[in-house]
Amino acid sequence: MSLASLEWGVILMTIAMVVNGGLGLYLIRSGRKHNSLTLVADGKHLLTDAVTSAAAVVALFLVRLTHLPIIDPIVALLMAVYLSFTAFHLMRSGAAGLLDEQDAQDEKLLREILDGHQGPTGKPPRICSYHKLRHRHSGRYHWVDFHVVLPATMNIKEAHALASSIEYEIEQALGEGNATAHIEPCEGQACTTGCPGQPPSGLPAAN
Repeated sequence: MSLASLEWGVILMTIAMVVNGGLGLYLIRSGRKHNSLTLVADGKHLLTDAVTSAAAVVALFLVRLTHLPIIDPIVALLMAVYLSFTAFHLMRSGAAGLLDEQDAQDEKLLREILDGHQGPTGKPPRICSYHKLRHRHSGRYHWVDFHVVLPATMNIKEAHALASSIEYEIEQALGEGNATAHIEPCEGQACTTGCPGQPPSGLPAAN
């Protein structure tokens, strides 16, 4: 292979590296914004192409500069480790989605919302407590299920309005999804001091 051919090959590889890198980063950002594992995976695929192209160009430059051919297989081994790590991460993310693994960020957001309404000092509409919080999502769509404990003296209409208000707040926070609250009465001595009074009127309606 002539030197001119090698230089043209490096130029074309550099152009492909820039295009793949830019498109890969764009797809990764779009995938994370829209909770699309497919877009993120495609973006990381293109990004790995860009990284391996950059590694090949650097290896050729170093071999030419130092006259040490061993640099080329060393860089190749490093790229193999990088590609293996990326592939493992993608497989791990895909398996988590298929197995309905709970999202840690969703868990934090949901508990912040529910904790904020809990007890006499919580923001309206107030609840006694909550439990059995379960959630999952597929792409952009979320499913949330939880139990809220309310004063036993609260009538059905008030309890339904309160639960619907919190369901609506959760659905708005998640973007797209469905939240379902199961109502339970609070009974026992703990409810005397731990439960709020009746919720205010004019609660917003759920979706």
